Amino acid sequence: MLCRDGSLRIMDFGIAMSALARRLTFAGFTAGVGTVHYMAPEQVRGQRGDHRTDLYSLGAILYEMTTGRAPYDDQPDLYSCMNARLVGDPVAPRAHNPSLTPEVEEIILHAIARDPADRYQSAAEMGAELMAPSQVHVTGRADRLIVSSLPSRSWKIARVVAIALLAPVFLFLLLLLILRH
Repeated sequence: MLCRDGSLRIMDFGIAMSALARRLTFAGFTAGVGTVHYMAPEQVRGQRGDHRTDLYSLGAILYEMTTGRAPYDDQPDLYSCMNARLVGDPVAPRAHNPSLTPEVEEIILHAIARDPADRYQSAAEMGAELMAPSQVHVTGRADRLIVSSLPSRSWKIARVVAIALLAPVFLFLLLLLILRH
């Protein structure tokens, strides 16, 4: 939320929990709970996150704030969006907004690295770079992005058709084999 004094406030902590708290286990509540566009890869895999998971979500919010779209927004559905973050990286923020500085892009990409070990290790570390972006060392993360490529819809349809055509043949051969014995 944007406050009248110009400050920003995070308002929704609906699924937040303490890192020291016992894991909640009841039907329908898993480590994969969250808003898909802001979920870290470890959450998509159903793992319990840590403070770096929250930094990923903050990085995803910064990505959206600076580009006008969420990371992996180019995916056709939510499941593809979740899978894309496991197998690739989003489009570089500057591809959507060329007016971004390389330093700001570096901060965003550092926060949304797929591997938690490659992200900021603390909110203080990230905050220090956000407060002084001109001091950020640009490592060229944007040049090393691996854009996820999921099978096209036509390839999926072709596989389904091939399976549908081969299944009766396989079943017929299996039936012949059973009848011979």
